[in-house]
Order: sequence, then structure tokens, then C-alpha cells
Amino acid sequence: MKFCPNCGTENNSETRFCKECGHDFNGEVKETPQQKSITVTKPDMKALTKTQKIIAAVVVVALLALLGGYKIGEKAYSKESQVDNYIEILASADAERIADAVKTNDPNFKVTAESLAPYVRYLEENKSYVSQISSALRQDSLYNGDEIYLEQKGKTMLFFDNYDLVINPVYFNVGVNVKDAAISINGENVATSTVEDYTTEVGPYAPGVFELNAAAEINGYEFENKTKETILYSHEWDAYLHIEGVEFEVSSNQDIADVYLDGEKIGNLTDGSGTFGPVSWSEGMMLELGMDFPSGTLKSESVELSDYNYDYYYLSFPNDFSYQTVVDELFGPLTRKIVYMSEADESSLKEKDNEDLASYLTGGKDNELYTRFTEYAKVFRDNADAKYLSWNLEVTDITQTDVNLYTVTMDFELTTTYSYDSNRDDLEEAYEYTFIIESFEDSDSWDGIGFTLSEITSKVDTLN
Repeated sequence: MKFCPNCGTENNSETRFCKECGHDFNGEVKETPQQKSITVTKPDMKALTKTQKIIAAVVVVALLALLGGYKIGEKAYSKESQVDNYIEILASADAERIADAVKTNDPNFKVTAESLAPYVRYLEENKSYVSQISSALRQDSLYNGDEIYLEQKGKTMLFFDNYDLVINPVYFNVGVNVKDAAISINGENVATSTVEDYTTEVGPYAPGVFELNAAAEINGYEFENKTKETILYSHEWDAYLHIEGVEFEVSSNQDIADVYLDGEKIGNLTDGSGTFGPVSWSEGMMLELGMDFPSGTLKSESVELSDYNYDYYYLSFPNDFSYQTVVDELFGPLTRKIVYMSEADESSLKEKDNEDLASYLTGGKDNELYTRFTEYAKVFRDNADAKYLSWNLEVTDITQTDVNLYTVTMDFELTTTYSYDSNRDDLEEAYEYTFIIESFEDSDSWDGIGFTLSEITSKVDTLN
């Protein structure tokens, strides 16, 4: 073994050249010159100037501001924050704000406050929906087939994911079974049927609440079918607005009356009856009668119109009472009270008798008839020859003149009997009276109605 004088590497003794540096062991050996040591002196570092320090400080502050701004933006523009903002906007049910917030991928639908009216109405009428949609948005459980959903699209503020709130407009079919029917949606005319059994697709509309209406004139009658529907998905519900007329007969306890259907006059009764239709039927239509008077309209009872092709209704007015009812409730008790106060001793009369008499008169004691009747009774009591009165009455006609006023014609017979010692014959009297009476509701009476006497308009002596 031998060592290379050049690099010191150990080599085999037979080797001519060093395996490390290639030195020739058979050649001359040159002295390796001594390496000179060189000392490198670093230049002195100069201190930063004031300007350099300011620039460095600004750079550091800017970097810190950028880092802080990023962290703030990371929170402000996070998915959760964007979702919370959308939820707050939906909860406001503000059409303008919602229109500014939502997007659509349907090129045929333009998002505006007006076009979003069905959806805004749905938000207003279904308060729980906002809670449900809020939960779905936070859980990211809505899909692109739902009425509204989240879609990640691009960046906001360069760094953060942007999420659009996307609304899916709806399309649906509307049909009608007659020709020339005007079809309207939310008050806007959208089509006119050109054939019977007509169907057309309408849309796009924002999902939500819709007022659907079909109207046509058939045989001089206006037909209409209207409905309110909630449609959140395309072709979730197709509207077929069937127009069909119904006919009906009405009779009443009054000979002449106007006929009203849902508050609209459609005709009148003649001799207490009439036939009407065909009219367009829809659920909840109300039928009633009315009689016009100077002080207003007297209405009959009301009934819901059935969907039968032909039906019959009897509608009575609250003035459904007999002549005998007027006698029993007014003229009988009033006459008996006057006769009692005429025949009784002065000492036996009480103030209650005056009050009872006044209760049968419109206006009570303020009615001039009160004075007239009490004076008549007193004259009879003061007549020593007069003993007692006998009477008979019959109502011959009642005509209604106002909502609660009636003209009554009555035959009245009165006999005054005198004492035997007076040598006077009994006095026979007979008159035809015309009265005005006023009606009122009286739960204590058999027919639920009571009367007061307003005035005597005429008195005709039928004996002379």
C-alpha cells in the first residue's frame, strides 16, 4: 500500500496512478506550493436613513393591513355571511331588495320587483316558509331544481367565493272548455281561447301565488271561473278553468224583490218568483234578495248557490209575519190598555199603566198619540154615565213602505155602554183607520218581531 503524495489517498502498491487525483507515482515529485492565507475584510454596514426607516415602517403596516383586511374579508364574505344576508332579505319581503339580490339562469325571465310579485306574496302569506328556506340554505340542502337555491359563481373581492341566490321561474298549462274565453293571471290577460277545450302553456313567472281567471259571455250571460293557487315548480299544477252555467228558481214571501248573486243584481222577482241563469258557478257564491226603500235596502236571508244544473230556493225577508201577528203584538194589547185605563177608577191607576201605554208608541210619551189616548181615557172615566167599552178590530191590509215601516189598514168597531139610570142608548161606532207602524227585532215574541204605533194617518167613519 502506498499513499499519494498529492492528495494523501491510499492506493495499491502496484498502482502507477492515484485513483483519486491521477498522480503519476513514477514521475517527478513536485513540491506543492504552500497556500497563502487571504483575509477578507467585510465593509462596515451603514445605518438606515430616516427616510428608509419610514418606508420600511409603511411597508410593514401595509402588509399587516392587507393581512388584517383579508381576515376581515374572509369572515364578511364567507358563505355563511352571504347566506345570512340572503335570509334577511327574504324575510323582509321587500320586492326591490329581493330583485337586487336574486339571479336567474332562465334567459326568458327578467328579475324585477314587478316580476317577483307572486313570490313576494307567497313570502307575505306564508311566514313559516322563510324559516324553512333559511334552514335549507344554511344546510346547503337546496338543489338547482328547487324554486330557489345557492350557486357558487366566481369570486368576490378577488379572493373569496361568491354565492348567487338563484330563482327558478315556473311554467304551467292553463285550459278552458269554451271558445273566446279571456284568460288572465294576476290581473293580466295572457290568452284568449280560440277553440273549445283550449290549453296553452304560460310562463315564465316567479314561483308563488297566482290568481287565475277565465271569463266568457255565453247567451248574454257573463261566465267566470276564478281560483287562487300556489305554484312553486314548473308544471307542478296545471289549471283547467271549467266554465259551466247553472240555472235556478227563486221564490219569496215578497211579491217584488231584486235578486243578487255575490252582491251583483242579476234580475228581480215578479209575483214572488223568478227563474235565472245560466250563470257561471264557482264555490262559495251567495244568493240573496233585496228590497230598496228610502232609508236603505232590506236584505233577505242568504244561501250558498249549489253546483246543480237546476235548483230551487225559497228566500224570506224578516218581514215575514201575518196580519194576526200585528194584532197580537200591537193593536190588541194597545186597545186593551186604553180600555182598561178608561174603565178603571182614577185611584187604581199607576204610573206603570202610563209607561205600558207609552211602550206601544214610537217615541213613547213624546208621541202625540200618548196624549190623545190618555185624554180619551180620562174623559171616559169622568163621564158618570159611561160604564164600559167593547170593541172589535180586523187588519185588512199591510204594505211595507220602508225597511222598518209599514202602512196598516184596519176596521175598528167600538161600543160604549151607559148606565141604566142615564136612559141613554149604547153608542155604536165603526171606523176604517190607516196607521203607520214601525217594526223591531223582539226575541221575546213568537215571530221574533215587535211593533210600535207611529201615527194615525186617516180615520173614516164607516157608519155615517
